[in-house]
Parts: sequence; structure tokens; C-alpha cells
Amino acid sequence: MLKIERISVQQFVEIASEWESMNENNKNGNLFLSWHWNYIWWKTFNKNRSIYILTFRNNQELVGILPMYRQKKRHWTGMRFTVLSFMGTEKTSSEHLSFLYRSGFERAVVREFINFLERNKDQWDIVQIRDFADETVIVGMLQAESKNRGFSLLFDRTEICPYLTLPQSNDIFYANLSSNMRYNIRRRKRQLKKLGFELHVKDKFDKNNSAFTEMVRLHNARWQMDSLPGNFRSQAIQTFHEELLVSKIGQCKPLLFFLSNNEMNIAAIYAFQCRDKLLYYQAGYDPAYSKYSPGLTLMALVIEYAISKGLKEYDFLRGDEEYKWKWTNDYRMTISFSIFQQKLSSGIRVVLDNLRMEIVRSFKGKRNSRK
Repeated sequence: MLKIERISVQQFVEIASEWESMNENNKNGNLFLSWHWNYIWWKTFNKNRSIYILTFRNNQELVGILPMYRQKKRHWTGMRFTVLSFMGTEKTSSEHLSFLYRSGFERAVVREFINFLERNKDQWDIVQIRDFADETVIVGMLQAESKNRGFSLLFDRTEICPYLTLPQSNDIFYANLSSNMRYNIRRRKRQLKKLGFELHVKDKFDKNNSAFTEMVRLHNARWQMDSLPGNFRSQAIQTFHEELLVSKIGQCKPLLFFLSNNEMNIAAIYAFQCRDKLLYYQAGYDPAYSKYSPGLTLMALVIEYAISKGLKEYDFLRGDEEYKWKWTNDYRMTISFSIFQQKLSSGIRVVLDNLRMEIVRSFKGKRNSRK
């Protein structure tokens, strides 16, 4: 039997090296499960939340981590609930989430987690698991163990996560695109080159980093075209990323790509290089240069950069936006689901939330189809 412990904030700090070692050696390990991502998220967004990180040890060896937090919420129906959620699932678009575990201990970690939930029923009403990696074996184990303990598990949505397997050369990359796509990219690259615009890569950052501020400016400019706030709408979100940029994030490093000349930047991509992958996180461009397709051009240049570095994959992360399918047909899935106690109030809350999300998705689909 594993020893399970709910750790304190101080212990959260103390297990940093153990955490990073487990993340780097886990096949499901990634940027969003790294100690730095989760610790900086907690420091930034802990208001009205309590830490709920569970560690699992076999004797003294750390064999599992579940990074969660607890929050008391007032539901839109007026009911109140205590919810357990993964760190990072709000504000910062974390995805490909999972348990962290030593190989061979996954079933034991899941079983002890469900046992823990059973022993501590008074501490939670619903466990919300969002943007969970679909390929993980953990999902099936969670479902089986939850049912064995009398809990209910309800799946509420899946998300498409396109990715591009990178070829060995730019020639092969362009040969795999449609003829129209190749023509558009090459034409835009020529036009922008005549205006002096080239790819610039920023890979070193300090606390007074103007490059990040510039990326946020371009991101906001793009979203203002649709009268939307964008993903850096609050100062807290910007603070999170400013601290992340100056941190050593295990095997990941942040990169900012700009399409610029000596006077200005007209497009930006915020990405992370992790092992042999490049993760496309956010982007933006100056609407004044829309006729040159700066976003499309910069994307092509960044993919060329990834190929030149010998990387194996360009991960577009969550979202099935139309532009992503111009580059690839391959995708993964993430799933979101809830574990809840078989109490009438919890069941009503989960069912109503799922119904509400379905109505919102249906409305958005109809609205998009009219555009």
C-alpha cells in the first residue's frame, strides 16, 4: 500500500527536484505538469483556493503526484459546492494533463487516490478533471475505481489538439502542403522580405522584458479585431508569464518569435521548446498588415525553425480552429470529466452544467455557420 499525503505549501517547495525528475521521466510528462508551471500558477492564482496536492510514496520513494487545489464555489443555481480541480486549468490554458507517476505504479496511485476520496468525503463534492490527456491509461482506471467505490463519473467534453509531425527538411514540409498554401506562403514571404521583415527569435529573458510586452500588444491587437479581450486580459495572467519566462522549466524553454524589421514588429508567436517538440501557445499580429498575412507567414517561418533544430513535432495545442487544418490532418484528444458523490445536489449540478455547456456550444456552432 502506498503512503498518500496532502502536502503543505512549504512541502510543495521542498519537492521541486523530485517533481521535475518524475515529470521528465514520465511518458505523459509535459510543460503543464512541470513543477515550475504549477508552482508559479499557485503563487499567482491562489486567492480563495487552498492547496490540495497529493503525493504517493512507496516507502520513501516518490512514485506519484496529483497537483490539485480546493475551492468552495457558489453555483449559478444558488447551490454551494466544494470542488477539487487540477492546478492550471483556469487562467493559463494548461492541457495534456494527467497524474504524474513512476512507471509500474499507475494503478496503485489511482487506487489510493480513490481510497483517499472515500476516506475524506466531507472535504469535497465534485472532482473536476479538465483537459486530461486522452491517451493515458489513467482514465480507464479512474472510471473503474470510481464505480467500485460508489462514485459517479460523467464525461462532459472532448477537445481536438492538432499536431504536425515535422519532416527532415523544409522541401518535404512544403511538398506536403496544398499547392495553394505553398503559393500563398512563398508570395507573402517575398512581399514581407522586400519590406525588410524577417524572423527574429528571442530565447533569453529578464525581469524587465520588453519582448513579452510586445507579444502581448500584438496578441491584444489581433483579438480587438473581433472585439474580444484575448488571453492576456488580466495583469495576473501577464504576471504569471513574466515569472515563467525567467524560470528554468525543466526540459522546456520559452521562445518568442517575431516577424520584424529594424523599426517594428508586426507578428509574434509565443512557444515552448520541450524535448523534441515545439508547443505553439499564443500568437498575435498587427491588423494594419493583414493584407500580407503576417500570422500565416510567421507560422511557416517558425515551423522552418523547428525543422532546422531537428525537432520532431509542432504541437498546436487545444482548439480546432480552421487555420490549423491548413498545416496538418493529425490530432490528439483531451477529455474533461467529473467524479462526484452520489448525492442529489452533486448530480444536479454536474448534469445542469453539462446541459448548459451543450447549449453554449450549439449556439456558437450556429453562429459560426452563419459567418
